[in-house]
Amino acid sequence: MASESTGIVISGAGLAISLGVGREASWEALRAGKIGLGPYTAIEDPQQADRGGGEVAQAPGVYPNPADPEEPREPAYLRFAIDEALRDAGLDPEDPSSWPYAPERCGLMLGTTLHGMTAAGKMVRQNSAAPLVDFLAPAVAARATTHLRLEGFNATTCSACSSGLGSILLAATLLRTGELDLVIAGGYDPISEYAYAGFNSLRLVDERLPRPFARDRAGMKVSEGYGIVTVERESDLQQRGGRAFLYLRGGGESADAHHLTQPVQDGSGAARAITQAMSQADTTPHDIDLIVAHATGTPDNDAAEVAALSSVFGDAMPDKPVAGLKSRLGHTLGAAGAAELIFAGLAVRDQMQPTTATTTPGDVDFENFKLSAGDSQPAAIHTTVNTSLGFGGANTCVVVSDQPAASRLVGGAHPTNEVWITGVGVIAPGCVGNEAFAAHLAEQRPAITGPVAEDDYLHLLNARRVRRLSDYVKLTLAAATLAFEDAQITEDQREAFTANCSAILGTAHGSTHYSYDYYRGIVDDGLNTANPMLFAEGVPNAGAAHLSMSFKLRGACQSIIGSRTAGLDALRLASLRIAEGQWDRAVVCAGEEHDELVDRCYAELGLPMQTCAAAVTLILESQASAEARGARCRGVVESSSQVHFNRRIALGVSGLRTLLEQQHGLGVSQAIGSHHGTWLDRVEKAAIRRSGVTMTDLSGSLAESFSAGPLAGVAAALLGGAPGSETHSTPERVAVLGTDFNGLTSCARIRLPMH
Repeated sequence: MASESTGIVISGAGLAISLGVGREASWEALRAGKIGLGPYTAIEDPQQADRGGGEVAQAPGVYPNPADPEEPREPAYLRFAIDEALRDAGLDPEDPSSWPYAPERCGLMLGTTLHGMTAAGKMVRQNSAAPLVDFLAPAVAARATTHLRLEGFNATTCSACSSGLGSILLAATLLRTGELDLVIAGGYDPISEYAYAGFNSLRLVDERLPRPFARDRAGMKVSEGYGIVTVERESDLQQRGGRAFLYLRGGGESADAHHLTQPVQDGSGAARAITQAMSQADTTPHDIDLIVAHATGTPDNDAAEVAALSSVFGDAMPDKPVAGLKSRLGHTLGAAGAAELIFAGLAVRDQMQPTTATTTPGDVDFENFKLSAGDSQPAAIHTTVNTSLGFGGANTCVVVSDQPAASRLVGGAHPTNEVWITGVGVIAPGCVGNEAFAAHLAEQRPAITGPVAEDDYLHLLNARRVRRLSDYVKLTLAAATLAFEDAQITEDQREAFTANCSAILGTAHGSTHYSYDYYRGIVDDGLNTANPMLFAEGVPNAGAAHLSMSFKLRGACQSIIGSRTAGLDALRLASLRIAEGQWDRAVVCAGEEHDELVDRCYAELGLPMQTCAAAVTLILESQASAEARGARCRGVVESSSQVHFNRRIALGVSGLRTLLEQQHGLGVSQAIGSHHGTWLDRVEKAAIRRSGVTMTDLSGSLAESFSAGPLAGVAAALLGGAPGSETHSTPERVAVLGTDFNGLTSCARIRLPMH
């Protein structure tokens, strides 16, 4: 139903948190003044996690799942929240064929902080890979949505505690650009010893109930949550006779570029996100009726957030009620932004002001600050500001309202800005740098497995600053250095370029070694022995956070996680934002470290592979941005697509063949596949037959490198072509494929510059 300019609406909402299983039950509990925090019962070792927090209660028919008693809690509660949101939107989850949208026009854009972490705990304890089939985020999402026909774009993003709001803004991009008609978005995180011990090791968990904005605030409570919304174009919703839960008036994202676990104290990073959201929403401070703050109750975060709000709202700040809802439901991590946005929508619907539970106005540490406290009271609430501020300085703000604005958050179905690739950086074993990589391919040298020797790339980094970073992060930074050099952006020019530059990274596994060592430590030695450095450096968005800090990137910083397609998916999302005019430039990177544990686990799961570490970075710019600085165009990102086949090979072959035939009709003569020696290869090889496109791949020259492999295919095309091509001429356009174990193939179409 892709239409012309139209606003973006949230049409349905679903919720499962410590206050209740269900949106209305949770809202009723909140309005009644309840607090969903106390001793844990569902965490792996409740006695050790003695400071307590919040968890979702068992619910008949939801969890445990009567049809599958062994199903983990993450997909069970996530499915519940998704189904509730769909029903609220007037879409029957039990009959997707009745929806007014085609399956390929319906997608999923979730956010999480730590994947399906309870499965990882079972792996550590059992020393068996079997539980890991439920660990990576795409597996959690797939299990929660098997009953639905979501055949459009599917991905999971991580920007730590701002992941939920970040996913909703990415959903809006997919709608504005005409990629999809319906997006299920929001966030989730289970309760786990991994998260509890990590935040406790950073001294961020209070033994008391959290007291946001109070003089004696000392920390938060770690909680579980699942907050889901359905997002559509306003015109499509009207056409199908639906009603809006909320109008998404504006969104803003920024990076502090300051510290991995501490915010910049003047709040300037968060202030940029808030200002951007309000500008996009065409609102002034006086138009805002309620601020739903991130409000963790930690000393530094609350102070920085108040500084940010005060700088944006100015003399209007003393009159704006601020609610800190984590005082009632705890910090639900990846679900926080979405869950609290749903409460904002319910406050608007019922004209009822939600309140902070444990802090009174007399306790407040800040001047000219109006805390929403006490009992919920009737209030005129039409427009709200919601903030989420995550690890690594990832700031997200959303403005929502019960009415559309005259100047809406709009977009048409056909973005017009051309997206140029102006820089490339490649690192793999035996070939550090673009020239080395191109020569490696041209000479068809054999693939090298294992890690990249640190001595081969350490000269690209500040050795003192990176000594404690994971291999994944170091490879990401080194590849980015190469890409900036290739884009002819000198160190003197870099900060001006990155001041308004965003980043989307892709990684299947992130900092695996640090994450496992951290988890192994708390299982063997107890939760109170958790290593704070390993916890902070092991979160999935650590690469994006360090990229923003090292290169002073101050735009949005997201990480697409958990799949072989993550790099291509990051490329797609960044290209869409540039094409629609939201961004002028972005860094896209896919990186993986090598870990023998990963190899062993895949082998145990029946997927033996020869793997290696690798990282590939691309610098993207709008044509106008590139031409303004006289940049060279290495290639143009023309489009991206996904094919879903739910691990059914015949379906995958037919779907991908149709896609390749379409690409051939658009001028693609060559495809670079993602061959890596498993059943996935059969899908790509069978699909290529009779498609009119010739297939090549990097398998002889590059070992399996998960998310980095497909992006290396893009780099190969830009730097001179992949080995094994049946033609010696440079093609006009190439299609680069990546296929994931969960049953989807991503494809990017690249036009090469000589044409």
